[in-house]
Amino acid sequence: MNYHTILTVVNEHTTSIVMARYAMALALAGNAQLILYTAHGGGVNDVLLRRGNHHREYLNTLATGLGISVTQIVTTGRLHTQLPKLVLEQHVDAVFYHMAPGEQYGNNLPRETVYYLLRGVRCDLVVMRVTDMGDPHPGHILVPLGNRGNSSKYHLLFVSGLARAFAAEVILFHVATRQRDREIPKCVTLFKEQLAQSAVTVQERRGAGRIGEEIGIEAVTRHHDLIVLGASNRGLFRKLFFGNPAGMIMGNPPCNSMLFRPRLVLV
Repeated sequence: MNYHTILTVVNEHTTSIVMARYAMALALAGNAQLILYTAHGGGVNDVLLRRGNHHREYLNTLATGLGISVTQIVTTGRLHTQLPKLVLEQHVDAVFYHMAPGEQYGNNLPRETVYYLLRGVRCDLVVMRVTDMGDPHPGHILVPLGNRGNSSKYHLLFVSGLARAFAAEVILFHVATRQRDREIPKCVTLFKEQLAQSAVTVQERRGAGRIGEEIGIEAVTRHHDLIVLGASNRGLFRKLFFGNPAGMIMGNPPCNSMLFRPRLVLV
């Protein structure tokens, strides 16, 4: 199973170009169609509109030069209302969305675009926080996994596709929060075996302590280039008492970080 159509949101922020390069690499590796999408909402001045259009044209030229089948789509209206409809109309398999400066994930407040996209987009959704503005060349992709098998076939598809696109090694990382969880769970070992079957170089690592902190320490000390997190399934009560590791990393990432939410899963 491969992605057939990948959509990446392009706007006036330079970080949208960096994110689009990841989407482009995935499309190129899987021979998928790429959609460069811009939503012109109200209240945006002409300078920002021109900048977004320039970014989209630049990416279109770049993708075409690589032999990627690329389409540009521009709509009028708010992104979080237009994008879910476009996903259905264009049969999109995966959406890339970069978080705007100041935008937060995990606060459960219906004021952020990402809040609505997580609940409204009916395909794989990749929310990205960019820290490195250079061209993406991740050699080591850190993939934290929990005790309860928070991965899926779509998670596997995305991680393996990304690893092959960049010829990168995947590091599966499990954090033990209790003494009895010191051993790597079977779900992590299974995910490793499935990645290996897809010709991906993979290793397992583990830590102990607070999940968000341990992920950050691992990324910094081991010089990982990219973190791919699973969207949190914790409800508000669990987040209040046990924290939100994904929100912590996405709020202050040690390197480029992606939050992957598989299709048909609401958080």
